This record gives sequence, C-alpha cells and structure tokens, in this order.
Amino acid sequence: MTAHRTADLRRQNLVRVLSSILSKGPSSRAELAAELGLSRAALTAIVGDLLELDLLREGGSVASRGRPFTLLEASPDRYASLGIDVRIDRVELMALGLDGTELARAACSVPPEPTPLELEQAMGDLLVEIRAEIHHELIGFGFAMPARRADLGMSHPIWGWRDVPVQNSFRQLAAGRPYAVLDLAEAACLANSRQPQLRDASRAVHLQIGAGATMARAIDGRINLDLPARWGEPGHVPLGLEDRPCSCGRTGCAHAFVSIDTLASAAPHVTVPSGPNRITRLATAIAAAAAAGDRRAAEGISHVAVAVSRLVVILVELDGLDAVTLGGYPLFLGPDFLDLVDRLVSERLRAPSPIRRTTLRDDAVLTGASLIARDAGLADPAALRA
Repeated sequence: MTAHRTADLRRQNLVRVLSSILSKGPSSRAELAAELGLSRAALTAIVGDLLELDLLREGGSVASRGRPFTLLEASPDRYASLGIDVRIDRVELMALGLDGTELARAACSVPPEPTPLELEQAMGDLLVEIRAEIHHELIGFGFAMPARRADLGMSHPIWGWRDVPVQNSFRQLAAGRPYAVLDLAEAACLANSRQPQLRDASRAVHLQIGAGATMARAIDGRINLDLPARWGEPGHVPLGLEDRPCSCGRTGCAHAFVSIDTLASAAPHVTVPSGPNRITRLATAIAAAAAAGDRRAAEGISHVAVAVSRLVVILVELDGLDAVTLGGYPLFLGPDFLDLVDRLVSERLRAPSPIRRTTLRDDAVLTGASLIARDAGLADPAALRA
C-alpha cells in the first residue's frame, strides 16, 4: 500500500470514528470497533489521534459484568462551527460546539434590496460579535442562502439579483477555513434528517415555504443535492386545483396556492410593519386573526392547507418518500394548521401521514448550516494540527 493510500485510509477512519460519536453520542471503544469493523490496534491509534487533537475526550466510566469501560465523547471546549442563515430580510449566525451545544447567536436586519457588499458587511459585523462571545476556534463555515446554486452565482428576484457572484464573500468570511453552501431547504433538510423523529426514515424531503416553495431530499440521513430532474421546482408542480395564474406564466402551480403572498391576499386587512421576519410575523398575525373568528383569515389558512397537502401527496407518490418535514411560514400558522394538513394527506394517501414534526422548527435552517459547517471543517481532522 502506498504512503498516499495509507494516509487517505487513516483520514477516512478518523472521520468515521468521529462521525459515529457526533451522530450517536458517547460510545465505548468496543462499540466503535464493532460498528466500524476496525481492529483494536487500529482503533487505539485513531482514538489517540482524536484525543490529541482535542476532538474527543474520555467521559465517564460505565459499569459492566467485567471491567468498567470508559466512554468517548465529543470535546466541547476547543472547536466550533459557524452557521449563517440568510433570509430576504435578515441574517442570523450561530456558533455550534462539537457536542451540539449552541455557544452564541447574533442576528441583524438587511436592507430591502441589499447589495452584495451590504450583505457581506452584515455577515462580517455579526461574525465579530460571535467571536467576542466565544473562545473556540471556528473550524468551518456553513452558508444557508435563499436561492439555489448560491455557491456559483446567486439570483434573487426580490433583491433584484441575477447571477451575482457571492463566492468571494464566502471566502472572505471563512478566512481560509473550509466552508459549504446550501439553500434554505437543503440546510433544514440536513438538520431535520438527523433528529430522533426521522431516525427511521431512509428517504425524507423537506419543503420550505415562504415567498415560494423549495425542497431538498435526504437519503439515510445525508443531504442529496441531486434531485431527480422530473421533480423540477416544487413551486411549479401542478396541483390539480383551480387554474390560478402563476408567476411562471402557467396556471395551477403550487406557488400560486402556497406562497405567503397568496395567504396575505386572502386576508388583506391583516398587516404587520416592515422589518425582520416579516413573513413569519404576518403568518402569526393571520393565524391569530383566524383564532379570533376572522372568517377570511381562516378560509385563507384552510386553502393553504389543502394546497400543501396536495403537494406533499404528489411528492410522496412520485418518489416513495417515508418522511416529509415542513418549514417556513406554515410553522407559524399554529398546530391546528399542521393537524389539518396531516389529516388531508392521510385521507388522500389512505395511510398514516408521513409528515414529521421536529423540535427544531424554524431553527432547522440555522442548525443545518452549522452542521454542514462542522462536516466541512472535519473532512480532514488531521489538518487541524496546522
């Protein structure tokens, strides 16, 4: 075996051992060896490296029939990853310890149509705040952006951006550290797929609904960036409802029924001030109006529930999904809305609804950005010696 091959195999095993503990929690050496098929000697060497790098530490001892054994756990004291969640009206950053503990968070609003420089400045200012709160070394950066292919060139009609190169901004903020870029749905999908509620799901999809609808798929807990071409954009899937015009020029698309603008048009008398989180604040206000007996608000929410349930059913039947999570403003329409969507999906599928609810809620995007940052930063653990 060549020296290059040996080094590559060692790097892979470092990642495998570390990933197992990060995903499953504290483990004994015997459990790791059995799970990963490593010899005791190989595991001892790998664990020694991870302890030396301060990526792992020895935790408490567990009694057994024979000799007590020590558990290995993620070390929380030295390293952190940074997630960056960019929405149309705000930016939020979160530093996450290796053990999954939230270390610091900072947020600010952005102008209605920010320039790339203004967006970079907002992220940079928040990064300064985060660094002032933690002593950890940031090993990776994860960007969740409100558009696909944001790593190559970002287009956003609300901002007036078209193929705006943002790669330099990412590199500038990461300052030589590894980084990864996802869209909002991909980040939320990654985070939700690692939650206990989806542990048994092999094929999961996350639907992110706001100004439009985007989706991402996870297979066996790993984000799948190559969606089948037949899926297209979920916002333009025909739902088989009325021929309502869509911004794409066709009629009957999901976007025309599930966007926040559609819900707002059903209850135009319900308004909120402009500013950060306007979409979620508007959804909350419409839900409150419906709960207070506002018929138009209640009907608008009901129509969105029908459309969302139709979209979920189409996706499930198209790709044999066993779990679906929802994100965006529907999470702020209250539990009755989610219960209604569940019931409609179940009735149409004639089976239990595959919709799962995790505790992350709207934090799924920021958590997913932090997790992809951690994955990027730990792709080569030995590089942390530099």
